[in-house]
Amino acid sequence: MKCSSGIVIVLVFMLGQIHGDSVKQMEGQVTLSEEASLTINCTFSTSTTPTLFWYVQYLGEGPQILLKALRDKEKGSNKGFEATLDISSKSFHLKKGSVQMSDSAVYYCALSDTASCNGVHPAWSLTFGSLPFCKRYSTEGTSPLIEAIWSRVSPL
Repeated sequence: MKCSSGIVIVLVFMLGQIHGDSVKQMEGQVTLSEEASLTINCTFSTSTTPTLFWYVQYLGEGPQILLKALRDKEKGSNKGFEATLDISSKSFHLKKGSVQMSDSAVYYCALSDTASCNGVHPAWSLTFGSLPFCKRYSTEGTSPLIEAIWSRVSPL
């Protein structure tokens, strides 16, 4: 990703649907001046109580959790970014008051729940793009979520 001095480029991917849950992001590429404010909209649909995540993927790296929220009205924040889970409006919009060049990256909104995935129970399911992500719970090593994502998503 090439950036001119003072320009921040943010890529946002549309996310698909899995097991009746869905997450939608409407923006594509967003180009901003440094110190401009940023809002990336994320809406979701699910029949369960969700956990919402924002992931960031910097050039040449795998996706990393930027922030998450587990309960209604919970605010996640990290590195100047914040998002508040609003169950009634089914939204988890990512905001930052002043973007910097170092914020140039790809941002993903994701929804997860604990469920039976492909007949395996208990499991962790994640709505993240159009690819299915399911992994059995494990008490060893890293989070099942991180392992699943890193095994299915390649850096851009």
